[in-house]
Amino acid sequence: MSTSRGRAVLGLASLSLVALLGACDDDDASTPTTTTTPFTATACASQTPTLRVDLIDDAIAAVERERGGPQRYYEINATESLVNLFVAGDETGEETGEVVPYTYVGGELSAQDPQTGAQGSTFEAARVQFDPSKVTSCVGAALPDATIQAFDVLGGPGGAVQYSIIARSQVGGQLVAVVDAQGNVQSVEAVDS
Repeated sequence: MSTSRGRAVLGLASLSLVALLGACDDDDASTPTTTTTPFTATACASQTPTLRVDLIDDAIAAVERERGGPQRYYEINATESLVNLFVAGDETGEETGEVVPYTYVGGELSAQDPQTGAQGSTFEAARVQFDPSKVTSCVGAALPDATIQAFDVLGGPGGAVQYSIIARSQVGGQLVAVVDAQGNVQSVEAVDS
């Protein structure tokens, strides 16, 4: 896989993330508690994206031209320079556990060798509908000291999609923020990097 998030293709069915926010009880300020709650940024302004989310539609179109029609995807992700697409192998009309990785960079599509053992949910391109000018802006505003590394579209149950943004915090940890199509942060989780 081209990114560490490619592991989703080989065993991650879908992410269900929650924000883990430390809070102090009013009665005992020294006792931290963990609260599960959605995290919402207050401003999701339109801006030029730092990640190549604006190329995802072009990348999908290139894959579907190359493969002769609509495809099913395990994952699509965008970094600051390229888009990776993980296409489900479907030679017999059934999902085979095969995935074909593609990279779209500089307007050019390239394929890597197919891999087997893929698991998880897939989705159709028609499900990928987000605002490229907003989808990463809320995370950028909420975490101004973090480095935004990648934007992921992952398959979920029933062909649904989930959008998430991977960021590296200033202190070195990695954060995964689940966002909606307008970039509103739904939840955040710290993960091992």
